[in-house]
Amino acid sequence: SYSSVSVFFFIIVICTSIIVIAIFILFFFLMIRRPPRSTLSSSSAASDVYKRQVLLCVTAITVLCALSGAFNLHVNCSDDFEPNDSLGCYDSYQVVKSDFPSLLWDLETLYIQNKSGPLRISYAHAIVDSFSTYVTPTAPGLVRMDTYWNAPYLIRSNFVGPGSSSMVAVLSIEKVDGYRDTVQAGLDAASQLQQEYGLAEQIEIVFTGPMAASQSQRAQPVSGGSTTDYTWKWLRVLFFVPVIMISWCLIGSLRLLVIPTCSVAASLICSWGVVNLIAVHQLNVPTYQPAVSFFLAVALSTNYAIFLLTRWQEERTTNTPLTAVSRMLTTHGWSACLSGSILVVVWLALCFFPVFCIAALGLCSAITVAVTLVVNLLLTPTLLVLGLPFFSAAPLTWIESWAQIKQKICGGATSAAHADAPLLHPSPTPYEPSNSDQENQHAATLRRSWYYRLSFLLTRSTVMRVGLPLLVITVMLVGCVPLLNLQPALVSDVDFGDGDIASAYNSGIKFKSGQITQRFGIVVRYNPKNEPPNVQRYNITQEYFLRPIYTLVLELRKDRGVLADSVQSTAWLQSSPGSSLDVLLDHIKTCMGHKSSTTQICSEISWLFSRYANFGTRASMIVFSSRFNPFTEDTRHFTQRISDLLHKSQDDNFRLDLYGPRIGEQDAEAFTMNRFAWVLMASLVLVFTMISVRYQAALIPLKLSFTMVVPIVFVYGIATGVFQEGWFSAIHGQLFNDTGIMWLALLSTIFLLIGCALDYEILLFSRVHELRRVSVPQTREAVNQAMALTGPVISGAGLCTAFTLVSMVASESILLNQIVFIALLGILVDVFIVRLILAPCVLSTCGWLNWCPTKMPIDFE
Repeated sequence: SYSSVSVFFFIIVICTSIIVIAIFILFFFLMIRRPPRSTLSSSSAASDVYKRQVLLCVTAITVLCALSGAFNLHVNCSDDFEPNDSLGCYDSYQVVKSDFPSLLWDLETLYIQNKSGPLRISYAHAIVDSFSTYVTPTAPGLVRMDTYWNAPYLIRSNFVGPGSSSMVAVLSIEKVDGYRDTVQAGLDAASQLQQEYGLAEQIEIVFTGPMAASQSQRAQPVSGGSTTDYTWKWLRVLFFVPVIMISWCLIGSLRLLVIPTCSVAASLICSWGVVNLIAVHQLNVPTYQPAVSFFLAVALSTNYAIFLLTRWQEERTTNTPLTAVSRMLTTHGWSACLSGSILVVVWLALCFFPVFCIAALGLCSAITVAVTLVVNLLLTPTLLVLGLPFFSAAPLTWIESWAQIKQKICGGATSAAHADAPLLHPSPTPYEPSNSDQENQHAATLRRSWYYRLSFLLTRSTVMRVGLPLLVITVMLVGCVPLLNLQPALVSDVDFGDGDIASAYNSGIKFKSGQITQRFGIVVRYNPKNEPPNVQRYNITQEYFLRPIYTLVLELRKDRGVLADSVQSTAWLQSSPGSSLDVLLDHIKTCMGHKSSTTQICSEISWLFSRYANFGTRASMIVFSSRFNPFTEDTRHFTQRISDLLHKSQDDNFRLDLYGPRIGEQDAEAFTMNRFAWVLMASLVLVFTMISVRYQAALIPLKLSFTMVVPIVFVYGIATGVFQEGWFSAIHGQLFNDTGIMWLALLSTIFLLIGCALDYEILLFSRVHELRRVSVPQTREAVNQAMALTGPVISGAGLCTAFTLVSMVASESILLNQIVFIALLGILVDVFIVRLILAPCVLSTCGWLNWCPTKMPIDFE
């Protein structure tokens, strides 16, 4: 059954799909189906007005998005890891949030240790007082700071480490605006105090905890050397130099690079502007969304520009530049339209996972793809027509472009092409019949291509067409072996590194009270099923309420994963852990009588009830810590054991709710995996249907499954070896960590890889289909010629996408690093293995099955 959140995102998906389809239909009628004379003729005054209106509209929207805060998107993004009503732990989370919000606070710790012997209490007191001057009680998010001196006398030992050589002060920080500044202030204060107090008496002062470790990792040099993070960010710009060079080589002219530059800028600003509006007014957009939108806008704009402009360059050799624009739209314009539609569909599939910002990621990414597609399909032909005299003088190849540059530098006259004349004599095209001499000349030109020769070599015999794909598939299946041991990691894994912060945190876990670690909590509510509506509220200090809590505490202390001395509740005295419940009840009665002979016990009881009891809702909480770091994979089995214990201890009169670190994420992962198979199957069925309808080929999904499924599984097998088995961890531990592939990285990349694979498949198959339908009577020859025409474009576009991804590697986000690595490997495998080896062999082998039931000219093979 769908929750309210699921229904909300389902409505968003439907509305977005309708808008995207409407835009595509508008583009179809305005830019393709309208006669070239009315839309593209430079002599038409009405057409000039129309083209200028399109350019003005795109420019105005871009400027408006820039002014509306597009460049402030990263400021308005935030990671929302709170459970929603789709998850099983949502009710427990609401109980904890309303009754005991302290369980949701972040715990950061000031760790003080004397390396040479016992730590003097007075010295530690001076350090804590000095720390309080740096991190004041009014700091954003700081709720309280528990120390040895403000704790009840009988439980002060909770803050003292083994051998009395260390001591901690625990800061409870609520995650509100500015709380990261408080954590940073703690890091700076500890560093300053280490210089003031630590040198004289071998004192170590460290501020540690999950957020301290995270922010410390961000501040470290990412490149592993002396280069700072800011320098590395500037060095990332260098990765775009190959993108420019590759685009120049494929398009053939520096003049034409003006068009993709404008398209990239407009797409990026418009998509960021729209996503920023969503982040401000509607959804919690994840912090990595700006990087994802940046990648999509840059990579897709570059790809679409290469697809369209290379076709325009090809068409204008035999047609006027104006007619070449029209044919560019009616061929590769349709392919880009179909490719963008598929990417929108696969990204919108994530909207059916309304947990952990996944739905927001899918929606914002789909919007980015749609905006990028529309901007490129509108800007590219508009700029070509408006600047026809300028762009018509562009050379056909980069060699000619380089010759012109040298000629201008060295001097000499250059010849300009007429804007309305073709550059070459008419040669065979898919649109006009030609004689055999022209066909032979055209075929000879294509046969000189390296891609043609490779395709010809792969498809010349049945042994090569069948044996080589089977060999490649076998190798890929071997690479899938690590996937058998896949154990997805949780996103909230905290990398404490190997420095002082990690050392202090691991030392703090050894404290008998577990005070330093993020704690688990069990909320016990007295909630009888048949309670009369006007019954008087029961007192949570009575035996009937405390006895089940006491019994549950005894069971928890027996669990091998629970730090026994860390268990705190209103039914357990840490100062006398062996006391029976009757002794505790006597102490409570005595303290209620305000007898001064037991003031220390009363102080502890008062402290426990003030923190772990809620008289208004008749609820109490049991707090405990684990023997291990709760931000590791050990938490999975631990929480399962505790959940089983609560299930056995369940009583009709009491409600037991467990909550703690990563429990919400575990439920989110389980919820997502339950839906994953159905959503993936539905997306593939929809995408394959779109392709089959477009090319009227019923069996094309079978071929796509063969050339898409195994390579994607192979990519995840390699990623499992890298991020789980630690194949490259010795090279760079931060980039290639061995904590495991995060489940959110798996979910985010599977749809991206499917979209990219189909993107390049459509470009190749559409050209094979076009050649086979019109001019080439043999399937194998059509495949070879299509490889010669589209092979460089696909390889170059894939490399541009890869370099764009590389610019985001070495990010401080482990999740983003994994997403980038998987996407990068998947694109390279698809471009250089699937498209160059598998696709030509499979297309040649299938023959008429490629377009069945469509009737093609007789195949003479």
